[in-house]
Amino acid sequence: MPLTWGVIGISLAVMAIIAVLLALAIWRRPGIARAERMEVRPDKDGTNFLWAGVGISTLALFATIVWTVEVLADIGKPPAPPG
Repeated sequence: MPLTWGVIGISLAVMAIIAVLLALAIWRRPGIARAERMEVRPDKDGTNFLWAGVGISTLALFATIVWTVEVLADIGKPPAPPG
């Protein structure tokens, strides 16, 4: 698979995963309550979605970097001597 198509595919996959995680976070949100009843407290559940999105994106980015460096190393090799 050519590098360009691979990077495009990885980028689209990361965008789709982030979109799904965002949609889950929005739909999982509790309904809007009146201000008097709302209690201010730390939100520990939302950080799981954040860490999942950052972790998946980082792994995909690292794989893309490794693949790009391998392709550039192959391209940059001096040609073999004839014979």
